[in-house]
Parts: sequence; C-alpha cells; structure tokens
Amino acid sequence: MLGKTWYVYVGSSWVGTVDPVGNSGDWIEANFHEGDHWGNFAPWFTRAFDAYHAGDDGTWDDVYGQLATMGIVLEAEDGERYENPTLLINGGSAWIAT
Repeated sequence: MLGKTWYVYVGSSWVGTVDPVGNSGDWIEANFHEGDHWGNFAPWFTRAFDAYHAGDDGTWDDVYGQLATMGIVLEAEDGERYENPTLLINGGSAWIAT
C-alpha cells in the first residue's frame, strides 16, 4: 500500500485521495486530500471518526455501516483495489485498515 496514491470512492463518487506515509500498529497512516465529492460525505466520515475515538460502538457501527453499504473503495492507478476497508479521516490525516 505504501508508495502509491489511492483514490477513495464511496459508490461512484470520488471523495479524495490518500497517500500512505507509514504504519502504526494495525493502521496505515496517510495524508488525505479532498476530492470532488468530499463535501457530500464529510459529515459521515466526521461522525465515524468521532464515534471511533469516543469508543461509541453503536454510532460507529451505524454510521460506518451505512458508508460500507454505499461501498467504500480504495483504488490505485495500477488497478489494485481494496473494497470496504476501514478508513478514518480527520482533516488532512487518514488511517486505513484493510
């Protein structure tokens, strides 16, 4: 995953890109850059991030479950892809678990 730029899609909407910079335990740390449709999905990712860090499993399951139902995809230019990874986004930072 390192060394590539990954395009983030929810359904067919381009939400942004993540550029992995390293590993931290089970997570891949990355820089996040907003895409054309970030504004449509930012509230979902913000609620998911807040719930995850607050340990609010019920809200996390509900919000992230809805995002997963819409279909989260990470895709690199070479065609490699991950479907429904766990993706946390907070400002210009992201954490990925595949």
